Amino acid sequence: MLNRHALIYCVAILVLLAIDGNAQERAVQDRIVLGSTTLTLEMPQNAVVSSIAREYDITPSSTDSALWMIRERASRNVVGSLRFDGNGKLVYINKHWTVGSNNYTGLEVSKAIFGVVAGFEKEHRTSCVIGTQQEQSPGPVKEDREVFFVCGRKTLSIDIENYEGVESTEVYEVLAVPNLRARSRH
Repeated sequence: MLNRHALIYCVAILVLLAIDGNAQERAVQDRIVLGSTTLTLEMPQNAVVSSIAREYDITPSSTDSALWMIRERASRNVVGSLRFDGNGKLVYINKHWTVGSNNYTGLEVSKAIFGVVAGFEKEHRTSCVIGTQQEQSPGPVKEDREVFFVCGRKTLSIDIENYEGVESTEVYEVLAVPNLRARSRH
């Protein structure tokens, strides 16, 4: 009889641990912090734009009205981009971890990658899908290569671009609604 109670007790503890682990996983909120603004999916466009505009210039793309570019005021460097759906809800957030000059050292790129991965680890995003993508564009010689790590709704993207013989590397953190893992360089 004691063994049966001990077994029931052990099973109950395992169930509680599993529930607690699932609760902890659910408690991790999908968000990206840009400056002093915490961005989450489904936020209303007006609130996002007014909050970002306190620190950055934010303007719709000239080619895609759903895509908004975020730039530093003084340098005009792009620090991120956002996409809204037809109902004005935030569905895509792209934070640039490499901002400014495209002449990054290996150390600077490594620090950016470390920053994204450390954030993923802190959020318990350790089960990821990896992949690569490569595109070549006609006209001016342009080649894009991307390595990406999709960890739930967040993606770490490392882009290597060759534009007319000049290579550059960019590191992005992307948060998007399911089925909208759009090209991260937007």
